[in-house]
Amino acid sequence: MRQPVSPETPRSEQFMAEFDQRGIFYSVFRSEDGQGVWFIGPELKSLSAHIGPMNILGCQSGIQSDVKIIKSRAAFIGYATLPAEDTQLKLLFNGLEFRVSIGANYCEEFRSNRIVYAINKDNSAKWVSDWAKFYVSEHDADSVVIFDNKSKHYKRDQLENALGNVVGLKHFRVIEWPFKFGALDPIAQQLNKPFYTMFAQPVAHMELYLRYGYHAKSILNVDIDELVLSKKRSIRFSVC
Repeated sequence: MRQPVSPETPRSEQFMAEFDQRGIFYSVFRSEDGQGVWFIGPELKSLSAHIGPMNILGCQSGIQSDVKIIKSRAAFIGYATLPAEDTQLKLLFNGLEFRVSIGANYCEEFRSNRIVYAINKDNSAKWVSDWAKFYVSEHDADSVVIFDNKSKHYKRDQLENALGNVVGLKHFRVIEWPFKFGALDPIAQQLNKPFYTMFAQPVAHMELYLRYGYHAKSILNVDIDELVLSKKRSIRFSVC
C-alpha cells in the first residue's frame, strides 16, 4: 500500500481516511491521435518499489505492448501504443492481471475552444452556473469542464442542466471524479518534507489536458469560488 512520509509515526483516522493507499490508475483512455492509450493516476510514492514493468494486451487485436512511464512531479502517467480497434485491454504487472475498458478521447470535440475547468464538491448548482457565465462574459470562455468530487447534494445531471442554460457555452462536461482529494500531513510538515498530499487534483489536471484540452486554444483552471479580474491578461489572449 502507498504510505505517507515516516509511516511508523501514527496518523489520525481522519488523515488516513483522506490518504489514498491503493489507487494506481484513476483513468485509462485513448490518446488524441487514436494510436495509443494513456494511463493516469496519483504519484506512486512508496508504491513505486512494489510495481515492476507493466505490459498490456489488446483484447480485440491480441497485440502486446509495454507501458512506458512518463515522469511527473505529482502524478503517475503511463502510455502504450495500441491499435484503435481495441476497446478493452488486459493490464499485466507483478503477476496480476486486470481487464480494463479504454475510455474515449474528446480532444477533437474541444479543438480551438477556450476551456475553463475546476474540481467541484457540493457547490450550489446555480453558483456553478453563475461562475460559468462570468467566464463566458469576462474571458470569452466557450467550454467548461467540471470534475465533480463526490458531491452529495445533487447528481451529475443537475449540474449538466445548470450548465446547459449558460448562453455562449459550446461544450461542457461534468465528470464524476470520486477519488480521494488528499490532506495536510502534519508529520511531514514537522520533518520539513512535502506536507500536502494530493491525489484527485493533479490527476484531474492531466486528464483535462490529455483527454479534453490537447487541441484547445486556451485553458484556465480556477476554483469554483474564484472570479478572476484583470485589465491586462485574460484567457482570450492565452494560447496553449
